Amino acid sequence: MKMRKGIFIIMACLTFLIPKDIFAAELTANSKITGVTVYQDRALVTRYAEVNLEKGDNAIVFENLPSGLMEESLRAQGKATSVVTIYGAELKRAFSAGEVNPNVDKITQELEKLQYDLKNLQQEYQALGDQKTFLDSIKNFSSVQIPKEIMTKTSPPSDWTGLSKFLLESYTENGAKMILTEKAIADKNKEIQAKQEELNNSGRPRDIEKKTVLVNVNASDRASFKLELSYVVPQATWNISYDARVYPDKKLCSVVSYGNVRQWSGEDWNEVSLTLSSAKPAIGGKMPELDPWYVDFWQVYEAKAKKATFTMMALSRSAGSAASEDEAMAEAELAQSAASQELGSVTFQISRATTITGDNHLYKQSIKTDDFETMLDYEATPKILPYAFIHSKVVNNKDISLIAGDMNIFVNDNFIAKSSIPTIGRDEKFDLYLGIDEEIKVKRTALIDKMRKALLGLRARKDYGYKIELENYKKENVKITVIDQLPVSKNADIKAELTSTTLKPTETKDLGILKWTLELAPKEKKAFEFQFFVEYPSDKNISGV
Repeated sequence: MKMRKGIFIIMACLTFLIPKDIFAAELTANSKITGVTVYQDRALVTRYAEVNLEKGDNAIVFENLPSGLMEESLRAQGKATSVVTIYGAELKRAFSAGEVNPNVDKITQELEKLQYDLKNLQQEYQALGDQKTFLDSIKNFSSVQIPKEIMTKTSPPSDWTGLSKFLLESYTENGAKMILTEKAIADKNKEIQAKQEELNNSGRPRDIEKKTVLVNVNASDRASFKLELSYVVPQATWNISYDARVYPDKKLCSVVSYGNVRQWSGEDWNEVSLTLSSAKPAIGGKMPELDPWYVDFWQVYEAKAKKATFTMMALSRSAGSAASEDEAMAEAELAQSAASQELGSVTFQISRATTITGDNHLYKQSIKTDDFETMLDYEATPKILPYAFIHSKVVNNKDISLIAGDMNIFVNDNFIAKSSIPTIGRDEKFDLYLGIDEEIKVKRTALIDKMRKALLGLRARKDYGYKIELENYKKENVKITVIDQLPVSKNADIKAELTSTTLKPTETKDLGILKWTLELAPKEKKAFEFQFFVEYPSDKNISGV
């Protein structure tokens, strides 16, 4: 049919209000998946079909869609050679012919129960997090109020002793429950993965239940209609990982990003345009609101954690090499994807058509390679470990953020360590630690550790002193930062103070952190000492020292 000069574009959100019976022509769409956008906990799938419409009402049938399809996510849009109106859709459940394997039904039910248990654990973990936030608010309030009450003596010590006991017991119980729940979630995920593999290997077709969608349209005349149907499936996920290679001689850090994709929706994504997005639809688009912050006289009561609620956010669709022995051979290049960032979310458009089967297999896709300038120095915390750690300071001077993920760290081609990075914004600095360098010796020795009583025995004092020794066996100059600490008092009656140091700290930070930065020539040895004391009422015992 000859195309009209004007192309009519139609787009509508699907509803489920119009019955199919009134439509005269039913057309089965020979559709294919053309594009998929994967989020951390779901995927937006787009199907494309071309049909020839009869004049009047038509029902376009999309068969064999995944059973996990989220009904509220259905969207349709299209172009036609005549005026076409999209009215709505029907969603039907369909089952494959043949007898159902009872063993598979049992496995399916077990899998569904595991998934239900996982949701309960995740809600419990959220509730524990809310409870900890509540306890933190009490602690922050009391840390300011208690010293005032002590000075003015408006409350007897027994009141604050009870509060301290309540916080200690509550924090201990909350922390223990969070650790146990976090482990339970990890274990439950392993159980779900194992059960899913058992179901995949059971000999039964992956999806006994399927869904069918009928898109109801009206055409003003016979027309050629190009239709896109999109929907969300929750059985998909992806995360990002990195290989960071530091080349000390070049002062260069090369970071390769990988997208790790899994999906178990039951339908294969064959030769699709794949987009990976860091957006988090589960969190919702609306910012949570603050509840009133009430102040009242203290009374012990059981804290009830507020259950978190989430609103569905609308989704939008986005259309190591080894050195060769033969110098004549060119080094292979890693595929690069188009990356963009809008409103805080990063998306990667994979550069070629991609196939991902719906059986929960892992697909690792190279995304992009970024080179960063870097400078190396050394850091040491000899109170904990007597080693100098190689430290690299990197600035993300690229146009997009680096998403939080695991990172394998190499120096040249030698694997050094496995680490991770948080989300790194544009122009933000981040640290890479490249393991230890045993050509730099670090030693910490105790010089003073003694107790003495002050005048009249009213105050007790404990003195401490340490010596830090450094020696450079490398062939070049190095810069090293030594990090140590002083005790921090949480009570006005306990005093902790630096008394002397043979080398002034380069930096003094909150919570008692001391830093000394030194330059060492080859074979040079340097040392410094520092001393401090802790003083408190002699009739009381203290913790931490």
